[in-house]
Amino acid sequence: MIRNPIHQEVTKIATIRSTTTVSLPLLKDCVLNLKLNRWLPQRKSRFGRTGFTKISLFLALLLKIREHIQYDTALVRKLEENSTYRHFCGFQKDNIPSHDTFSRFNRKLTPRRLQTIVRKIDEYLAREGAFLKDELSLDATDILSNGRNIHNLDPEAGFGHKSDKERFHGYWAQFVTGSSSEMIRAVQVSPASVHQSMTAQLLFDDLESRNLCNATLLTSDSACDDKKSYHRCVQLQLIPLIDYNPKKSKIKQFLNLPSSNWRKRCLGAEGIRLRHKYYYQRMSVERYNSSFKEILQGRIVPVRGLKKVTKYVLLTCILSQLYGVWNWYHQVYSRPFVQMNLLSYLN
Repeated sequence: MIRNPIHQEVTKIATIRSTTTVSLPLLKDCVLNLKLNRWLPQRKSRFGRTGFTKISLFLALLLKIREHIQYDTALVRKLEENSTYRHFCGFQKDNIPSHDTFSRFNRKLTPRRLQTIVRKIDEYLAREGAFLKDELSLDATDILSNGRNIHNLDPEAGFGHKSDKERFHGYWAQFVTGSSSEMIRAVQVSPASVHQSMTAQLLFDDLESRNLCNATLLTSDSACDDKKSYHRCVQLQLIPLIDYNPKKSKIKQFLNLPSSNWRKRCLGAEGIRLRHKYYYQRMSVERYNSSFKEILQGRIVPVRGLKKVTKYVLLTCILSQLYGVWNWYHQVYSRPFVQMNLLSYLN
């Protein structure tokens, strides 16, 4: 159904990563037009009564994250009380799924399926031109473990360090974003005890199958200052603009490194020049981290265990991608996303 544009309130000053300009009707239109149901889990049995559609259950999970609803039982209660929520998900007042139905659907929605959805939305945006002239930035943000006290910590999480003096218990969520679009391109989650450079290798594996849209630079902080990260960047035909980590060296400044150092030999004279000129683009991934925490309303996820935390982070990233799809279409074409899809069918 094409909605009345009068009710589609989106400000023109919204950034692509804005989380405040996309209402529930606009979010639903975006999900339906992208046809995400193709990658959602199928119903195995053809017998029994007709169940709820998988797209409705998926919309309910997005609603749960967007509205910061912690439990499935609370989600059912909110759907019973709020007609706007029911209309968004496509449920009737006398036919709302039980919390067991949401739980079963969530178990079928594996991290691999969610990674596929992240990749398919990324492919769509790359095909439409959202990442043209867009470089890449890599960084990690901390996610605190969900525990009431020190005696009730998440057993699958680990202790990590944000700095020499700041220690935390939880997970790393590591992102690759576009430096101009400030939209997510790839994501990986690992316990905080796993070094960021090891998780970065999984991100490089993911980027190998992505359309990088002729990106030439990858910026990162000093956590990825190792030979393996430099080598993987070169394999992807990216210039590694990685901050220098002097902790294991007596030389404190990058400029003072000898020309025979493997970093300078990898970059070359032109790479060193680009390093000084474009390293500031790493701030784009910092801004995405802020948007990510804005959706979460903090740094704590309401689940425990690596698999559940990974799924929650991936759903949050999908939600941010959907925001980006809508805001990008509105900024570039100054017309609603649903109208753009309608024009493509008419032409």
